Amino acid sequence: MTDAVARTVADASRSLWGEAGARFRRNRAAVAGLALLCLMAIACLIGPPLTGHAYDRVFQDYVRVAPSLF
Repeated sequence: MTDAVARTVADASRSLWGEAGARFRRNRAAVAGLALLCLMAIACLIGPPLTGHAYDRVFQDYVRVAPSLF
């Protein structure tokens, strides 16, 4: 067999998941989007313990205050 025929046979025997994974890895925007989603998920898991506040605590002094950056 030549290399071209061997590659064609190897590609034909790839499973649907393997083919989808290969196409996904070739799509740079999709891989970048997945990396961004993973970073956001990690920030959501690690962020709350770093703030020092309970997630269910309501600060009564700030309930009727207009939103601001400061």
